[in-house]
Amino acid sequence: MIFKSLKAKELKELRKRMSPRIYDISYLSLRPLKDFLSDFCKQYLSNQHDLLILDIGCGIKPYMEMFDEYYNKYFGLDLFLTSQADLLAKSEMLPIKENSIDVVLCTQVLEHTQDFAKATEEIHRVLNKNGVAVITLPFVWPLHGIPYDYWRFSKYAIKKMFKGKFKEVIIKESNGYMVSIISLLLELTNVLSENRKLFSIILSPFYVIFNLLGLFTEKIFNNPRFWKIFSFDFKNPLQTYRLFPLNYFVVVKK
Repeated sequence: MIFKSLKAKELKELRKRMSPRIYDISYLSLRPLKDFLSDFCKQYLSNQHDLLILDIGCGIKPYMEMFDEYYNKYFGLDLFLTSQADLLAKSEMLPIKENSIDVVLCTQVLEHTQDFAKATEEIHRVLNKNGVAVITLPFVWPLHGIPYDYWRFSKYAIKKMFKGKFKEVIIKESNGYMVSIISLLLELTNVLSENRKLFSIILSPFYVIFNLLGLFTEKIFNNPRFWKIFSFDFKNPLQTYRLFPLNYFVVVKK
């Protein structure tokens, strides 16, 4: 993996995404995303080593390293002149031949796309016959990338977005209620802080405590035996608990 020269801030962001740490304020959102991409590689790309991969909205290509053993070429596309973009273009107008890409990676991007329906059509167009796309989208998260933050997507919007275009659509929630609530509280401390670096250092022990609490509650509430023991009157308790995720993780096959 070869990176162009990265600034200190970009290196810090790369570390946070590739190696989320328990004291990171975004640990509860970034760790599941990384784990999901790791599982995707093992399930869909194993024993493949000559793939052409397109990273839409690549930014600094934070997840490129995870695909090292699978690709022959890895292209990053972004709307802005970021340090790692190989192509500058909108996701609604990909300058790529149809049926030419094996894997499309699109993480936390479609909410910033003005015409997301056209963007999904473009993903379908450039994928080859057996191509697969891995996509992540926010459901519960504050505005970011202002003023280019346009959408939030429910599970049912995602199904409608991809149904009919792709032969297989798999959607998974990133987490349940408690992790989302804890993550939003942690994010609030980040937003309210004027001196974020000093503030994060002071509060890092609390970040550790809250992140551990999030991991603990996620493990407990995702255990069917918990709901049976306390006899909560829910028809589908696990499904109900996961109605408020931070993100949705999606895999679509052409």
